[in-house]
Order: sequence, then C-alpha cells, then structure tokens
Amino acid sequence: MMVLGHSSLPHWLSNWIWSFHMPFFFFVSGLTTSWGKNKNFFIRSKTQTLISPFIVYSIINLLILTFCRRDAYSSFIIYATNILKDGWGGIALWFIPVLWISLLVSKIIIDIKRNGIKYIALIIFSIIGCYLCFEQIILPWALSTVPIAIVYVLVGSLFKDKINDLQNIPIGKNCLMIIIGSIITLVISHYFRLDLAVNQILPFIPLLIASLAGIALVIAISILLLRIKLFSFLIQIGRNTYEIMALSQCLIVFLNLYIKEYVILKYLIMALIVGVITVIKRKYKLVKNAYICNSYRS
Repeated sequence: MMVLGHSSLPHWLSNWIWSFHMPFFFFVSGLTTSWGKNKNFFIRSKTQTLISPFIVYSIINLLILTFCRRDAYSSFIIYATNILKDGWGGIALWFIPVLWISLLVSKIIIDIKRNGIKYIALIIFSIIGCYLCFEQIILPWALSTVPIAIVYVLVGSLFKDKINDLQNIPIGKNCLMIIIGSIITLVISHYFRLDLAVNQILPFIPLLIASLAGIALVIAISILLLRIKLFSFLIQIGRNTYEIMALSQCLIVFLNLYIKEYVILKYLIMALIVGVITVIKRKYKLVKNAYICNSYRS
C-alpha cells in the first residue's frame, strides 16, 4: 500500500491509503517493540537497527536521485545540502528519524510505570501535534510529526498484550472488522487527507478515527491471510519492509526516465532490484554472524 500510495493512483484511492498507512507504521512499532530492555541498550539497539541503515539507504537514494539529472555533480551538491538541512521531505525515508525519536521518548514515558501516564501523554502530545498543524509550523527533518507519531507508538504499546487475542476471533467478526474499517476509512478520506510527512492531521478527531479504523483493517486482513495459509509468504516480505520502503520511491523515479509508460514492467524491475539487495543483505548477515560465532568459539 505504501508503494502504491506513492504512484499514479486515482486521488480517492491515494487518500484512502494515506489515511492509515503511516499511522500503522508507528502503531506497529509500538506493538512489536520490546519495551522491557535497559534504557541504554534500548537506545543502542534502535540506533543500530534504524539510524545505521537509514544512513546507508540515504546515500543510495541520493545517488539514484543524482543520476536522474544530467548535471550530476551540481545535483548531488544541491540534494545533499537540502537533505542535511531539511531532511528527506516527502520521500519515504523521512519517517525513520521521526520513528527513532518517537521510540526513545515513548520508552521514557513507559518506564515511568505510573497508572495513567500513557493516557496523559496521549492527550498532551495530541494537543502539541494539533497546535503545530494549526499554526502550520513545519520543522526540519519532519520533526513536527514527532508528537503525533508518539501518540500512535503509545497506542501500539497499549495493545501489545492484547493483539494475540485477536487471532482467535471468529471469521465472521474478522470479516466484519474489514468491512467496517473499509467503510470508515473510505468515507473520511473522501473529505479529508492525512499527511504525516507534513503533520497534516486536522481535523484531528475524524482523521484519528480513520487512522485507527485503517489500523484495525490491516490487522483484520493479516489475521484472515494467516488463516488461509498465506502468512508464511507475506512474512518474508514483511521482514524486508525497510528495503521496500527505503528504495521503492526513488527507484520508481529513476525508472520513470526510461519506462514510464510500462507500469507492470516498471514495478517488476523495482521488485527485482529490491529482492537482489535483500538477498545480498541476508548473505552479509549470515557471514557476519558466522564470523562472530567463530570468533566467540576461538
């Protein structure tokens, strides 16, 4: 959905995807994060898994965008300067630093362990996010989005102990979640567009409802796919979400220079390139882990 949402879809369909796809990224990060880790270890872990590959993929994307221009050298300087100053703008990589900061702030909140502290934080950060949006305050590196991102991360953390129970709901209720989630997101996204890249979150209540309904929709679809034995295939794709997210948008920009009209071929080539990079990454990890194990044994 993220890849398609950045392509030439009809406006109504693009709005529908945008109404929940970025909130889901933040929500699922809160849902799957191990919050019980030591704070220092947590910071090191998130920096290694988010910021280190972010730097690598930023360089790759910078090179791709540079080769899209004839004046490659001057384009490289302009792109690099703008990225260092303002971040990635609307290109998909923008949300990684936002996610990193949001996870660190959420960790501080969760570690307080006082009843209701999460709910108080939800209200405070929602108000801050709405204020920044209302005043049209756009900070560099999409930092205006951090407050609302923290809200979705904390909501995800609240559901951490409940998500497994959803896998046991009857198929009828599961399908009902899909139908209701689809209707709510389609209706609200018809009137309002959510864009977390620029912290466009107003009117807050309708867009919040749409994003939560969309999150429930994705979860319900995932549970349904698990039941019809497609989960093992999709989980392999899910493990490579970072590569898909980080490279797809700039690769499409590059491929549009040569095969813009051939949509299917364009996306097949993109999938092939991302697949090759994923295999290389996996091989590198295996070799690295084997080296570490051998060094440990020695």
